[in-house]
Amino acid sequence: MTDDLHQRAKQIFVAASDLPTEAREAFVSEECAGDRALWDEVMSLLGYHDLAGSASAPAWTRARWDGADSIGAYRLLEKLGEGGMGVVYEAEQTHPVQRRVAVKLIKWGMDTREVLARFESERQALALMDHPAIARVYEAGATDHGRPYFAMELARGSPVTEYCDAHAMPMRDRLRLFVEVCMGVQHAHQKGIIHRDLKPSNLIVTEQDGRPAPKIIDFGISRATGQRDAEQTMFTRLGQCIGTPEYMSPEQAEPGGVDIDTRTDVYSLGVVLYEILTGSIPFDTASPRGSGYDELRRQIREVDPQRPSTRVGARGEAARIAATRRRLDPRALVRALRGDLDWIVMKAIEKDRSRRYGSAAELAADIERHLAYEPVLAGPPSTAYRLGKLVRRHRLGFGAAAVVGAALLLGMVGTAIGLRRAERSARAAMRTVDALAGVFLVMDPAGPSGPAFSVTSILRRGAEQIESELADQPELQARVLTALGQVHLGLGQYEKARLLLERAVDLQRRHPPQAVDEVLSTLIALAWVNAWSGDLDGARRVSLEGLRLSEEASPPRARAQIAFRFSLAWLSWRSGDVNEAQAHVDRAAEVCDKSISPTDPAVADVLYMQALLCRERGEAEASRRSLERCLAIRERAYGPENVSVAWAILDLGFTYQALRQRDKAREHFERCLQLQEKLLGPDHPWLAYALTQLGVLALQDGDEDGAFRHLDRALRLRERGLGPDHPDVVWTLLPLAELYRQKGEFEASRSLLERAERIVLAAFPRGHPDLTRVLIRLERNARETGRLDDARMLLARLEQLTRRPGAERQPSYATDVYNVACIAALQGNKAHAIELLRAAVAAGFVNAFVFEDPDLASLEGTPELAEIRAEVRRRLAAPRSTSAP
Repeated sequence: MTDDLHQRAKQIFVAASDLPTEAREAFVSEECAGDRALWDEVMSLLGYHDLAGSASAPAWTRARWDGADSIGAYRLLEKLGEGGMGVVYEAEQTHPVQRRVAVKLIKWGMDTREVLARFESERQALALMDHPAIARVYEAGATDHGRPYFAMELARGSPVTEYCDAHAMPMRDRLRLFVEVCMGVQHAHQKGIIHRDLKPSNLIVTEQDGRPAPKIIDFGISRATGQRDAEQTMFTRLGQCIGTPEYMSPEQAEPGGVDIDTRTDVYSLGVVLYEILTGSIPFDTASPRGSGYDELRRQIREVDPQRPSTRVGARGEAARIAATRRRLDPRALVRALRGDLDWIVMKAIEKDRSRRYGSAAELAADIERHLAYEPVLAGPPSTAYRLGKLVRRHRLGFGAAAVVGAALLLGMVGTAIGLRRAERSARAAMRTVDALAGVFLVMDPAGPSGPAFSVTSILRRGAEQIESELADQPELQARVLTALGQVHLGLGQYEKARLLLERAVDLQRRHPPQAVDEVLSTLIALAWVNAWSGDLDGARRVSLEGLRLSEEASPPRARAQIAFRFSLAWLSWRSGDVNEAQAHVDRAAEVCDKSISPTDPAVADVLYMQALLCRERGEAEASRRSLERCLAIRERAYGPENVSVAWAILDLGFTYQALRQRDKAREHFERCLQLQEKLLGPDHPWLAYALTQLGVLALQDGDEDGAFRHLDRALRLRERGLGPDHPDVVWTLLPLAELYRQKGEFEASRSLLERAERIVLAAFPRGHPDLTRVLIRLERNARETGRLDDARMLLARLEQLTRRPGAERQPSYATDVYNVACIAALQGNKAHAIELLRAAVAAGFVNAFVFEDPDLASLEGTPELAEIRAEVRRRLAAPRSTSAP
């Protein structure tokens, strides 16, 4: 046999060895093109290759790993897999450190010059990498027989597509995971390395700290783009395709496949993204190998694939399965793909690489734009499209800006016309129109700022323009600054809103407007900005000022009185003073009865607060009735897609939780979350309320992964939007601490609880209910970790809270005393536990849970506990009156 024939046989053998056994013969027949001698040689090499990896192979043809064989410092444990040229083993490194690694060796019979060069390139390529998404290389060397090997990080997990489907990951989570993959590929490209075989089996997803973490493996056929030895080590023979056909780029599928650059990997990433999103690859591969191999390469080079949304829509039962694995129905999956994701995927898999993304980082950036509801580069660059994305991302704020802006513009135009005989007033009004128009002209894509606008930039530039254009018109300036502050409030940008509204208040105090309503509008907005920022005292001062002005106005402003009473009631409730909150609600209800229609949205606000206080008193059914009425009024007044509607839905979820109807509670929390995401975008801090409760329900179901996912997102939203020390952060810290406790991570749980204690003590008076909740959990942590002195000290602190002046007037008093009694019983102080139980029942604790509470196990069989239970049973049997608002 000639050297050329032998060399050609080895080339075909290398390409065929990575194919399934059933496809090899047809592939070899096609490549040999009737040359019988060449066919015989290739099939002989393949037979030897198969034998070398089998149990029946002679000992000298395979690596022996019977528990004692080792390579250097690595003891081979188990074969993990093999490809066309290498075999991968799990191994234990014995020195200088002990750890589990993956060891890759070149196969026996695979020592062609090309394969050795490719293997050496893989070692060199991986040695350059230092990225969390790329498996790290620890060492490279050769066995005693000269077989090259390297030891690398053991990536134990699943291919990215399998992991996403197995965990039924939603679309947004899949996209975030894929972005991490892209950034790993980008790191390799920056090191001058092209992978050339990116596919799901080379993108392994492991879990680190409960989160999915991708690892890119197998740079065995990567190409060094900037190395001095690139031409020596990474040349590709004419006619030999390196890569996996279904994921290879059109330029790879060309005969020779020599002209390769980083956009080849971008194409492969696009195919992987197509599969992650739809459950299928772009081309039909019923016969992907053998006789269909050339046909597949032809499709890759010449046929335009369907858009992902079109492909899913035509797959029938397969589409239903794909949608279920993404927690959607088929129609919703099509809707999710149509538009941005269609454009992103199709741009990534463009046949003309000059029209693809120029890098993996560009692909990742466009996905992140989609996730943030920003215009994507792959999308059509029309003004309507960009404006549509802006509205979707900030629907609440933009809607408010549009309504306020339109009203102000029309109002100012009307003023200008009405005062046309007063030349000076007309000029002033028209200057206001010009200033307001300037705010909205920022959005003109043909203007000097171009199309890259955002709500934040519009508002910032608008505020600057208003300050300068209306410097000599303080009344008008304050009116517009109030409108801009209200928009910032809706966007969750509290500090910016506060600065604008305080500036407006200052102007109104120095230059009182003719209509008191303008001042009241500014004050109520500022009160809620302070409240959401955690400045409850500041919010209370502003609300009291507004209430005084609304009552002293002639005539008194009924709706403003209700608005300020509502804010004062909420502030009192949040501060732990339920009785004061109820007093404000009662006064607001009196104003409603005298002056407001029963279907007015102001009535809905009163019903909302009444429901919250009913639930606080344990009257969950009355709370549900009030919230149902509140929701009906708001939907009639604002339509079904409104943030006020979402709040009512959220609190109905809380109420169903109190009624122990967990399925209905979950339904309402999910409905609220979907509506808020649609109206506010994915990063607004208000989403944290529904997310936290969904995390609580998942924790109760034993779904620790789901609980962590919801709670971690809620915590990040609150910390980013409200600040790390905002009192609402505590509401997420408590269930997150419980999650860690259930997992046995007591130190992590304790750390979260101590942080919660610091926040509550800084924000509220010592008797706040949140402090009681935190101390109860800290005591349990101390008791379960053997810190009994700490547990006794915490019990003493809890008792002090129940004895503080006025504590007995709070709705939670009886429950708090009962909880302290349970802690005393758990600590073994039986006599004191009985004393506290009697006090709790006397204060009104009437709950059937006392008959089965495991915390009272140490008291079982005592006559005192039997007597207490008999009293509870008697009270439960007695007729009870329920208060309805």
